[in-house]
Amino acid sequence: MAICFILAGGPTAASDFMVPVKSIAQITIDDDNRNIDYPAAVFFDPVIDEIYVINGGRNRVVVYGPDFFPRMSIGTGRGIITPRGGIVLSNGDVYVGQVKTAKNPRPRITILNGAFFVEREIFLDEIPGVENFIPRNLAINKDDIIYLAGDNYRGILVLDNEGNFLRKLQPMDQVILRGEDAIKALEKEEQQKEEGVEEDAIKALEEEEKQKEEPDLIVTYAEDRTQEEDIYADIPEEFRPKTTQERVSGGLEVLGPVKINYVLRDKAGKLYLLSSETGKIYVYGPDESFLFSFGTKGGSPGQLSTPRSLTIDEELGVIYVADYMRHTILAYNMMGEYVFEFGGRGFTPTWFNFPNDITINNQGQVIVADLFNRRVQVLEIGREGISYYMDGSSIEVEEETPDTVEPPESDEFSPPEQSEDVMDQGGESETSLEELYQTIKEEKSASEEEHVVEEVIEEENILKSEISEQPEAKEELFDHDAVNGFVRSWVEAWEQQDIEVYLTHYSPNFSTTEGLSLVEWEIARHKALGIPKFIKVEIRDMQIEKLNDSTAKATFIQTYQSDIHADEVIKTLELVWENGSWLIVKEESKVLQ
Repeated sequence: MAICFILAGGPTAASDFMVPVKSIAQITIDDDNRNIDYPAAVFFDPVIDEIYVINGGRNRVVVYGPDFFPRMSIGTGRGIITPRGGIVLSNGDVYVGQVKTAKNPRPRITILNGAFFVEREIFLDEIPGVENFIPRNLAINKDDIIYLAGDNYRGILVLDNEGNFLRKLQPMDQVILRGEDAIKALEKEEQQKEEGVEEDAIKALEEEEKQKEEPDLIVTYAEDRTQEEDIYADIPEEFRPKTTQERVSGGLEVLGPVKINYVLRDKAGKLYLLSSETGKIYVYGPDESFLFSFGTKGGSPGQLSTPRSLTIDEELGVIYVADYMRHTILAYNMMGEYVFEFGGRGFTPTWFNFPNDITINNQGQVIVADLFNRRVQVLEIGREGISYYMDGSSIEVEEETPDTVEPPESDEFSPPEQSEDVMDQGGESETSLEELYQTIKEEKSASEEEHVVEEVIEEENILKSEISEQPEAKEELFDHDAVNGFVRSWVEAWEQQDIEVYLTHYSPNFSTTEGLSLVEWEIARHKALGIPKFIKVEIRDMQIEKLNDSTAKATFIQTYQSDIHADEVIKTLELVWENGSWLIVKEESKVLQ
């Protein structure tokens, strides 16, 4: 079966250029002839031409041959308990990242040899400060340096091949911190201020001596404001110092390290760090120097909503990125320019239902872990079509308008050839060909300038219109009814046991509980919604609190009932405004006494 998708750039008409996507294989069974239960990750062995699939529902790694049939699986008997990502080296060694659970109390990297026997393990809880690290995937360079990405971790870990911590690699960008992260950022900011004051030891001593000679000074902190209300009684609320809790209640936007959820290394040694938080890919050189970043956060075509993984077709120079929430695969060239995308939510071949991982084989076929369709898709992209586009053989390039007008290239404005029609007929001085050409060029330039002025005026009018409409849009954003409607929609999806719609109510930065990885939490919710014969959820006494321009909190009493369980809790949903809608970023439940 084949479908066609339209390239985002290139020819202006949709019918001018299309590229086919063909389904080569749909992998749905494991080596026990059982259906795959939530394929969480895929990786490829280019030496033997084998596909490794992490079967998240059974916590096994299934190995498939070039014919896409299962050969064997690796499980607890070979030390594989909670696999989440892996890589195969050229010597046959297999590195598998495993998360911490009740069955596997220590997060680790397990190294198996070519016969799938455990050679050794790297225990991540032995690295100071990352005891609860949740490994997602890893890359290894030619010097056996390990680059490890995890869930909800800012940056990646860099380890030597023995597992010794070397450093962190942390891209910096504008991020919004919440909760403990925001409080820690403020504390660090205050600490840096204090360190800046104490840099000069001599100055510090002089200040100390000076303070001994002067009366004691009383310092009042914002946290003590409740005891010092009279000091600020005459100061407008917006100018009063805020407590730490007030400053971070709605999120703190700062320039800081980015959460990285996937890392990939190409054959040239460059590193590609993918962030669902910012919707960007950060590219580093073989020496770990930052080169550039690309990608745009959003939910529209050409944008990244929740990118989970990436792979590279190095022969054609195409970077493929799997977007989990948009159910699409986006393609970029090696300069980070968006080229095209394909897919969409569906259940037939070449469509996706939350694609969670992606890789590529020796034939250039794209392999996608289609999580909630419970299959792995092997797809062939029209390589001739991609080459046609990437080469730019029919692309019209719109160049920037230069500051000075260059001589036009069309015949209409080229200096005319000498003829009797332009010779002087009245005895007066003749007009030279150069002067005639200059006159025509000035007329053309004046016409273009007039057109530019008209465009500027039109853009200013549009901008003024948008500014005048902005307050109304902002007021609509904080409408209590909109938040209430969002929560009701979440409850409705839950009751209807529609896992796909249910998950769309959660932010890609959602904080899971009990140390679960995001994929583990999603699989657990899939089972929680799928197993009961019926689910009934009632909510009452909802209180909605607006925290700031982009965050809110909804608290209510929730009564849950199904054929296998019933409870009543106080539920709190922390919401964030992302990509034009409210999304759940944190969820807490307390048993109702």
